[in-house]
Amino acid sequence: MYFTTIEVPLHSDPENEFFWSTSEREFPSFNAQSTWNDLRPRDSIKNWAPKFWFKDATPRHAFNMWIAHFDRLPTRQRLLSWGLHITSECCLCSAHEESRDHLLLRYEYSESVWHLVLARLGMPNSTFVAWTALIE
Repeated sequence: MYFTTIEVPLHSDPENEFFWSTSEREFPSFNAQSTWNDLRPRDSIKNWAPKFWFKDATPRHAFNMWIAHFDRLPTRQRLLSWGLHITSECCLCSAHEESRDHLLLRYEYSESVWHLVLARLGMPNSTFVAWTALIE
């Protein structure tokens, strides 16, 4: 049997009742939000999520921070792990292996930015050695 062979029920027919149903409840018509939530179930909120995703966050900055948090930046260290034949030296200083922690925390310029940010926030001036220290 094909859908084209089935007669479409009429709205005026009292025996037919139309509704939109999701796993949560029934609606008199299509409900995009409930359908989307059913198609994309949510996981529990992670303790780091509010640090990246908040009302006034700039989307591209939040996305880059999210990618950095999961260590998915295409650093030379990661590119080497994919089998590319390149040097692992940092393209900015050539003194250390290029990794997320080096570029965003330990590189000389990054450290100076962190010092300025921490001073502006009135926090003790410390250098983050590892990503976990930054997140904490």
